[in-house]
Amino acid sequence: MGLVGVLIGGMAGTLVRDLGQQIGYHADAVSPWGRVMWALIVINTLGVWVAVHLLAGRLRHHDPDDPWRLLLITGLLGGFTSYSSLVANIHAVWGASVGAALTEILVSGLLGIGAGWWAMRSYR
Repeated sequence: MGLVGVLIGGMAGTLVRDLGQQIGYHADAVSPWGRVMWALIVINTLGVWVAVHLLAGRLRHHDPDDPWRLLLITGLLGGFTSYSSLVANIHAVWGASVGAALTEILVSGLLGIGAGWWAMRSYR
């Protein structure tokens, strides 16, 4: 049952991410800033906030193999977020502008940490 939850959640999360991550992104943009995946940074930040909020809240005492955790965290949010796509994009942007690539790294990292901290602080 857990595998089915991961599969269904993963498909749904990936579909939503795929629909949103290309907003404002232009792989062939002349400016390297147009190549930065800003929408994916927002998606990843939102995914971190929701995951930490769920894991610190409603799913706090659920076993890691709990069907709800597998569906929501591993499946849905695992498919929704994509730090690997972001890393691949940073590599592509790096060739055009080291500054833009470093900004993408910095903004993504700080927003992810901030989102996790913000979600966690309401449970302390």
